[in-house]
Amino acid sequence: MYTKEQIGQWLSDNCTLTPASRCAKNTGLNDIHKIIFNHKNSITKAKAVRDLARFYSDKNNIIDLWEGSKPGIIPGSGLREEEKAFISAMVRLGGKESLLLSKSIADEYGIVYAREKANRWDSDNPFSGYGYHLAFLHVILKHHPSTKLPVFFPGGRIMPPFVLEVLEPIIPRLEFKGRDYAPGSDERVISRENRIVDFTSIVRFFTSEEAKVKSGTCDITKAKLAKLASQLGVDEICDVGGKFSTPKQATRINDFKVTLPLFLLSMNAGILEADSNNRICPGKNASLTFSLEPHMLARRLFDDYISSRSICETHYLTHIMIRCGDKYVNWPQCRKPIIDMLKNCPVDKWIDFEDFRKHMLLYSEDFFRDVLDDTVYLQGVNSVDYYGSYNPDWDECDVQIIRLVLSFMGALGMLDIAYREDVTRFELVRDDRCIGIGGFRITPLGAWILGLADDYDAKSPVVSSDEGGLLVQPDYTIVLSGMQTRIVHEPFLSGFLTKVSNDQNIAMYKIDFNSIIRAYNKLDRIEPMRIMSYLREASSRELPENVVRSFNDWQAKVGRVKIRTVTLLETDNELLLQELIHARGMDKYIASEIQYAAEIKSQQDCSGVKKIAENNGWLVIRDN
Repeated sequence: MYTKEQIGQWLSDNCTLTPASRCAKNTGLNDIHKIIFNHKNSITKAKAVRDLARFYSDKNNIIDLWEGSKPGIIPGSGLREEEKAFISAMVRLGGKESLLLSKSIADEYGIVYAREKANRWDSDNPFSGYGYHLAFLHVILKHHPSTKLPVFFPGGRIMPPFVLEVLEPIIPRLEFKGRDYAPGSDERVISRENRIVDFTSIVRFFTSEEAKVKSGTCDITKAKLAKLASQLGVDEICDVGGKFSTPKQATRINDFKVTLPLFLLSMNAGILEADSNNRICPGKNASLTFSLEPHMLARRLFDDYISSRSICETHYLTHIMIRCGDKYVNWPQCRKPIIDMLKNCPVDKWIDFEDFRKHMLLYSEDFFRDVLDDTVYLQGVNSVDYYGSYNPDWDECDVQIIRLVLSFMGALGMLDIAYREDVTRFELVRDDRCIGIGGFRITPLGAWILGLADDYDAKSPVVSSDEGGLLVQPDYTIVLSGMQTRIVHEPFLSGFLTKVSNDQNIAMYKIDFNSIIRAYNKLDRIEPMRIMSYLREASSRELPENVVRSFNDWQAKVGRVKIRTVTLLETDNELLLQELIHARGMDKYIASEIQYAAEIKSQQDCSGVKKIAENNGWLVIRDN
């Protein structure tokens, strides 16, 4: 709670004695003092601050202003319904006014601006946006000059934090108001609540499929994305010119409404990752697809998504560009208002997307622009026939972001989504259409993840986590069977073993001396005994004796051959060399004598020497 001293300081710093420029009448410390203490005299700012700080420090005074349920210090306390609607909106917006929302409340309650001919662009109309502070307060005072509403805004610009603090616990939760809606026959509904196990199949697919991402991004080819969609058997929606199309007809990865979010969510959560060569492979968290029940996995993926800065929604909106780059946007903060608005929607009931759009426009109009530190624009040139370089409006950019966030949640099974064709995308581009969202429904899974339900009745089967294993055979073949086994062991073994065969269920590798050389040549010099210990611990059976003997033989060759760069003291005979080595003061310069060494002609010949030594069965240490 704010103290009387803190409130007094805020009033002194943020309020004028009389109404400030463009602020409504009856604001300013002098007028607020008159309303509260029912007098007509002018007072000094110091007295106003002192008296008002005492008034606002008692939260019961503020509550009485809101409720008017008992006699209070102010005669006739209590607000009208339209005034409560405005206060509630202000509290939900953190004490600031949304001009669109204020205008909507005024329209709902039939409150019109006093001038009959005023229009939106009339600079004397508070709803015009021409610098008026608290437009609704200006308008309500025209109709009800004696209203107590100004007391909530002593400075005339925003709701003070000490008033906001008192009202937040008592303001009712936003009630989402929408029309009855049901998906039409021309819309396609995607329901994925029972398809969370697709993430296991995604890991399986990229274990056997060679695929790469573009360096520094998660961009995969549309052909590979189409193949993934086919392998998963997902009900995919592809947008080609605003028409429902097949994955093979897609022209870019942005066209995929289901498979692209599935892939990006997997990369973001570490279920998949790109190695140093940009090749897609199982990630450090791939085992989550086996160890977690599907609904727990969905919640984990959702939590990772809403906090992610690596998924940049505008990167996947065709023709939308941010001048400084997508990664400079605070994407977690951008997604939060969308998630918060969903929490106000009824569960298991179809919501018309247009109603959701309107609520976002009224309550979170700047959800994207507030976190955008640069310019967003439509890539191209100025023409009505193709895409022009101009700043897209709210429906052209911000609404597309809302749709994409909902699509990510649809891919996770949190929402059932009804997609529709031929939705206008860019107003200034002739015949530009895209696939939009007609409506959506929060599933029981979505309700549980969003905190709208206390528990979730999981109906999806849990994927078995004990299938397969690792087996080392006498012919030096290592067999990895079962997806979980492959996820655990392949990231290490595939770095040096020779791959023999591979499919989605079984991978076979060969232990040979070339594999041992590759392991030994790594930066951390993986020695044969380390490999053997790893296989012993991972194998479901004892290692074959011949394989153990080979590892012991290879280990015996470790450290016996070296190629390194040294500076020599060289003489033409042994006696002279010994004389110099033992000369007074020489011992502090001589490291050691070298035995069993040969001079290599040049630095460029070191690789050839190393190769010949390895071909003769030796593990070579080469210092760089």
